[in-house]
Amino acid sequence: MAEIVIDEEKNLTATQKKRLQQYQSLGSQSKTKADKDKFNAKYNVLYQKSLSRRLKMHELSMYQQFTEILCIGSSKTLNPSNFLDYLASIITLFIGQNVTVSISKYSSNPLANAGPTIITSVARLIPFHAPRDKVTYAVTVDKQTSNQSQATKRSIVTKHITASYAFAALPDQRLFADGKCNPYVLDDTFKWQTLYGTTCKSPKLENKRTGFQPIVAAAVIGDGERNTFCVYGTRNGLYYNHPQTGAPVLVVADRVDGIFRQHDHLYALMRGPALYSIALADKNRSIAATKLFDTSKKYNVVNLYGTFIGAFYDQDKDRLIIGNDQAQIYMFQNHGKMDEAFSDAYDQFRKQQLRSSSLERGNCLYYDSDRNSLVYIGTKTVTTISLNQDKTGRYAASNKDGSFAKVHDLKW
Repeated sequence: MAEIVIDEEKNLTATQKKRLQQYQSLGSQSKTKADKDKFNAKYNVLYQKSLSRRLKMHELSMYQQFTEILCIGSSKTLNPSNFLDYLASIITLFIGQNVTVSISKYSSNPLANAGPTIITSVARLIPFHAPRDKVTYAVTVDKQTSNQSQATKRSIVTKHITASYAFAALPDQRLFADGKCNPYVLDDTFKWQTLYGTTCKSPKLENKRTGFQPIVAAAVIGDGERNTFCVYGTRNGLYYNHPQTGAPVLVVADRVDGIFRQHDHLYALMRGPALYSIALADKNRSIAATKLFDTSKKYNVVNLYGTFIGAFYDQDKDRLIIGNDQAQIYMFQNHGKMDEAFSDAYDQFRKQQLRSSSLERGNCLYYDSDRNSLVYIGTKTVTTISLNQDKTGRYAASNKDGSFAKVHDLKW
């Protein structure tokens, strides 16, 4: 359970109250006031050094000012106490004062005549893609008929959910045998909603009586009106379950390495690497995949060397960038081969970092369009890799130290 609590002064301890009174009694000549003035001066200087500024400092909102502080590249980390007021103002703006936000482990839409579903674990968070962040689920209800024999008539009712975040949760695959194979979504009240009627139950393992093919990637896609699907990938192919029968439907028969969302598109990364666009078809009643990208030579860059953590499909330059959790990043040209210029520059940087033991396993890779660079996020460091090229096609240095990639330490 996650909580964000903003409370009044009455919850302060005696020591905290005394310290607060001391701060409130400080005059204009105090050291704290002088330190604050020094910070404000440094704060203004950092604003002037910010790259690609579109607005002047006084035109920025409170949130933009706070974001700017966090994004400034400085060798010395700013004191967090300097922007605690910004944090408090942001939380107050979105949830109000004296409000506790909690995520319950119980699903808020249990089935009729059944107890609440307890969500104690999920397999992974997966992309969620639907118009206006609206998704639907179907439930069967019993309605009383006009017949005096008290006969009931079953009907399917479609209900709508507005998701609070652009992700869903894949259920624990060990529960598939018990029929608990519906994804979850956090609604606009931060409560879990089970997407009944949307199944993510993979095919059974071959030559075995029990067990299901492990799902390596998945995503929820819908039209926001009546149809919602969970498309998922295994080592044998890309699937979704038929909305009526629940049987797995094969879309592409090949190994799936990852599924990711990029703006308003949902992509499946297959062995090759090959890239497929996932979309609704047949009047939004089924799933179709269209191949957009393929290479002339086969490369096993994900399954053999590491786990997929992110990709970027550049439609303008017709190239695909893939990253795995072993700090390995690859760039490919459509219908071509691996980009040798990028590989040479990144391999040289990677060897230097391995010698200094500053590289680590990554959790996420994404493309920063404002700075034309890749961002590789680990547990203790963040690496930025520039994609700027000079006239000869060589990847040019964009950092102050003359390198095209740089490792930034996270200060906790």
